[in-house]
Amino acid sequence: MHRTLKRETALPPCANAAAQQRSFNRFRTIFNTERPHEALNDTVPAQWYRPSVRGYPTTVPAVEYPGHFEVRRVRTTGEIKWQGACVYLSEALVGEPVGLDAVSDRHWQISFGPIELGLFDNHTRKLLAYQRPTRRALAAARTVVENSSRPSGSLRSPQPPERRHEKE
Repeated sequence: MHRTLKRETALPPCANAAAQQRSFNRFRTIFNTERPHEALNDTVPAQWYRPSVRGYPTTVPAVEYPGHFEVRRVRTTGEIKWQGACVYLSEALVGEPVGLDAVSDRHWQISFGPIELGLFDNHTRKLLAYQRPTRRALAAARTVVENSSRPSGSLRSPQPPERRHEKE
């Protein structure tokens, strides 16, 4: 398909972007409404296309975090400001709020909505490669936060996390 698209629309290229777009639009109409496709039993894609019945929201709902999370908005540089320092996350999140959840007195889990992005080490000021902690390690870390008199510990478990296989 890509070779055909290139041959029929871009060799040679059109004089300007508007003319090139018209060429692509003509190709798409022919490809979807006139040209039979072997994979579709020599029918055209338009014969099989059905618009989705699911509505598409005009605006995406705002991301919300629980009250105990620290929330920071990602800057145009892809960074968040944390205790006077800039921490790089990703330029893909520019303008979006991210939540930081204390999992120990040293580590913060950074999330974008339900997506866990990584662990931030407050001592080294570095974002650690995310490795989902085991339930045991996460429970231990939460206990450390609740009982702040206990010494801090790493969330990384010495053994790999348990693998659970569900029966089908």
